[in-house]
Amino acid sequence: MAGFREYSPFYGFLKIKTCFHFCILLLIVYKFLIKRVLYVLEPQYCENTWEERKMSTFGLWWFKWNGSNYESRMKVGSREATVQDFKNRGFDYLVTADSTPFNGAYLSGEGSGIEFSGHLYDNGYTDGRKLATFLKNNLQGIEYLAPIPYYKYKTPSNIENARDYWRGLSYTYGWIDGVVSVDSPYLGGFYWDLENPTQTYGTSRYISTFELNAIRGRILENDREYGLELKFTWVPTLRGRSVSQLEAFKQYIMEAAEYFDYVFFQPHYYQCQNCSIEDLESLLEWLYNFHGEINNVYVEFEADKAVCGEYENCGCGTGQCCISKACEYSEVIQLNSYNELVQYKA
Repeated sequence: MAGFREYSPFYGFLKIKTCFHFCILLLIVYKFLIKRVLYVLEPQYCENTWEERKMSTFGLWWFKWNGSNYESRMKVGSREATVQDFKNRGFDYLVTADSTPFNGAYLSGEGSGIEFSGHLYDNGYTDGRKLATFLKNNLQGIEYLAPIPYYKYKTPSNIENARDYWRGLSYTYGWIDGVVSVDSPYLGGFYWDLENPTQTYGTSRYISTFELNAIRGRILENDREYGLELKFTWVPTLRGRSVSQLEAFKQYIMEAAEYFDYVFFQPHYYQCQNCSIEDLESLLEWLYNFHGEINNVYVEFEADKAVCGEYENCGCGTGQCCISKACEYSEVIQLNSYNELVQYKA
């Protein structure tokens, strides 16, 4: 494992290549981290009996806004990671997302680390073009998803009403148009970066279904105008939510999910201190049944550098227990034949 520890943050949904040779789990690495790593779990750590099939593999490519320019946060040792570094590890797509470290109590992602020049359409267009130009210049040769930012730049972490810090629908229209206006053959679509699974619920909701539908509609308009096939992807977190809570809010999760081409749920089992494998089984059973009602739903696997022996966000500390927790996602899916929760080649 030591030979792979220097490689930067990846998130992904799953890739298994016959574990007689090696088993690669593409695992989410939390946005809070400054140092991020790709973990390769050898056969003795992650036994698998899945037959080899080509699956979509998504790498998470972090960037930050330094106040005047965007910078990649991806490193291989001391050098900046390249597209070829990702492709050499078998990645098909990159999901680009902000992770800007701040001094003070501010959100570091979900748009809070992306430049914001104002609420108007023209502001969104200009801001979108700037990020899209940066992505085009840095990600030649691999298909990527551009983020759609929710929060304004440097949003405080202790806010009461999220909508007070939303960039707004007009801005978002401009953002989408601005991103698409930067002609790149590798733009594969957009990533909705707001992770709350019940974001359409209640009078203080983050966003309405009308607004989500309008955002999707804007993407489709660009599809038609430019002859593109842009995908709209969402990665909501189930952090701290029990199956009974998810069931109670199921209709709101579902009404948001139906506007996306792909929805990858973050179970948050790996980070949980008090969760048992039975809890994971219950959660994946719920997701499997949810998938039966809306079939664009899949599951994301999670881990961090604790599998390499360094403390991070693993709920049980470091080392072998964290490797076991990371591998239990695939074990439960295989044991219960929940294979539909794994996204095969798109």
